[in-house]
Amino acid sequence: MGKKVPWSQRAAVYGHLIRGRSASQVSETFQMGLSTVARWADRAGIEVSLGRAGGAQVVPLDADPPRTPGRSYRRWTLADRSFIQAALSLPDPMSYRDIATELGVAPSTVSREIKVHSIIDWGQSHYVAEIAHYRALVQRPRRRDGKLAELIRALTPVLGHAETSICWGSEMIFSHVTKELLGGVPAPSRRVVRVHARRDDPRYRR
Repeated sequence: MGKKVPWSQRAAVYGHLIRGRSASQVSETFQMGLSTVARWADRAGIEVSLGRAGGAQVVPLDADPPRTPGRSYRRWTLADRSFIQAALSLPDPMSYRDIATELGVAPSTVSREIKVHSIIDWGQSHYVAEIAHYRALVQRPRRRDGKLAELIRALTPVLGHAETSICWGSEMIFSHVTKELLGGVPAPSRRVVRVHARRDDPRYRR
C-alpha cells in the first residue's frame, strides 16, 4: 500500500491544475513525479497532458456550465456548489433535503451532484466546489437519442420521403445535417445517422 498523503495536499494539487499550472510545474512545486500528478488528476476526473507546457484545460471558474440544446433546467453555479461544500463541512452537516430547500432544487438533484463530483480518497468522500464546477464546465453537452430521432424526422421532408433518405446514403445525410441543419454544432456520426434513418424506413420495419 502506498504512503498516505493528506487530503489537503491532494486538494492543493488539484487547485493548481485547474488554475492553469502545468503538470511539470505542479510536479516541481510538490516534489512528486509526473506520473503521480497524472494519476491523482485522473482520480479527480481532471484530464491533463504531461510536459512543461502541458496541464489541464483552462476554463474561467466564474463561467456558466455549457447548456445542452433543448434543455432548460437550472444550472449549478460556483456559488451553489460552494454552499454545498460549506454545508457538508459543518460540525453537524446539513442534510441533502435541507441543502435542497436552501437552493430551491429537489433533494435527488443535490444527491446526484454530490455523488457525481465527489472524490474518494482513502475511503473518504470529498466534495470540493471549485473542482466540481471545473468538471461541469469542461464536460461536453451530450446529444440525446430522442433529440437525434427528432433531427432525423425533421430531415426527412428536406430530403424527400424515407426511402429517398436511404438512397442519399449516410455520407450525404451527414454532410447535409452538418451544413444546413446544425449550424456548426457537431453532427452525429455517420453510423448513428444511418441507424436512425433506417428506423424511419418502412423497408426495415419488422
